[in-house]
Formats: sequence, structure tokens, C-alpha cells
Amino acid sequence: MENNITFAEAASAVTVDQSLISRWRKQEGAWGSVKRPDMLQVHSGPRSVLLNIEMELLDFVETWRSKGLPVNRIALMRKARALLPELEGKSEHALKMSISRFMKKNRLVHRMATHKAQRHPSEVEGEALDFLTHIRPILLDKNRDPNYIYNMDQTPVQMAMEWKCTIDKVGARSVNLRTSACDTKRVTVAVTLTASGRRVKSMVVFKGKSKYYIIIHRVQCLT
Repeated sequence: MENNITFAEAASAVTVDQSLISRWRKQEGAWGSVKRPDMLQVHSGPRSVLLNIEMELLDFVETWRSKGLPVNRIALMRKARALLPELEGKSEHALKMSISRFMKKNRLVHRMATHKAQRHPSEVEGEALDFLTHIRPILLDKNRDPNYIYNMDQTPVQMAMEWKCTIDKVGARSVNLRTSACDTKRVTVAVTLTASGRRVKSMVVFKGKSKYYIIIHRVQCLT
């Protein structure tokens, strides 16, 4: 011990059993070789059924993600069964658990998409740079007023936004919520900013029944 205290004193200081301190001391070499800081045990556990195809699965994930394609547990299960036909005899639940352990081991998690496009960003990088090269001198011209340089984007919004939670009494068996009959209808909201940072009042675009028409309504509450 660096502080010259006994096992009993150390166990009392960290409020654990003295025998646990002794086991930790015996495993000191194993703990020192741990590379993952979030690892909760030094025992490697049973051999994974996916051990022989881990590299193929990682290449599969990397290849699909490099193309901007989605990957989920179902896709990994199908790929694993294609690589190891004997996994067909394994139950779906057991294979899902194996995939979950494989993901945790290789630090793979489900993530929400932060950007969606029909083409991969690398495919349009040249176009984007060409556009910036063309437009930047125009925007920086001394005769340009930033208050009149607009950037507009559109997003769909439900006409009736549904709430999925509510305040109710503890222990209530049924929690009912009423929904709108037009919960599938959408409107288009156009949000605009100026180069000076000013927010312009949003515009709402509605869709007609017999034909398409646009009703532009400036909504103060959406700005």
C-alpha cells in the first residue's frame, strides 16, 4: 500500500468488504491491462458466436455508413446469418443479444440522423465549393445589405400536434388522450433568416382539396 495502511483500513475507507480488496490485489495485473475505461469486469466471458465474423460485420457497417445507407440490428442479423449459415438454428432473441454484445464491444450504437440527403455529401462537395466560390464575392460586395440577403428553408409540420404524455394520478391503470381527426395532414412552414441574423416571420403553405394552391400566412407565434 502506498499510504502504508492495512487491508482492513482500506476496506473501511471505501466501505467494501476486506475480502474484495484482497481479490482486487490479486487481479492487479489484469486490471492494468484493461484498455476500455468503461469495462466492468476483467473476465473475457464466453466465446462469442460472432467472433469469427466480427471483422466482416465491422466492414459491412463501415461500407454501408460510408455510402450514407442505414444499418440496424436486423441488417446485422441478416449479414451474420449469410456469413455463418449455422446461425439459422439460433433463436432470433439469442441472435439479437449476440448482436447487442457485438455492438457494445465495438462501441456501436443507434444514432439519430443529423443530415438527410438523396446523395452522399462527398458527391456534392465539388458543387457546394463551386457555389460558394461564385456566391461569396457577390454577398461580400460593398453594395450588398445583409438585411436583404435571405436564407429560407422549408419543413413539414402536422396540423394537429399530438401529445404522447400527460399528468395523471399515480397508479392509474388507463391514461386516455383524445386525438384529432386530421392528425395525418401536414402544412409546409418556411423559415427565413437574413445574413444579418434577423429572423423573418414564418410563412405557412397549405394544400387545397381540388387543386394545389398556396395561402401564405404570417404567423407571429412561429417566429
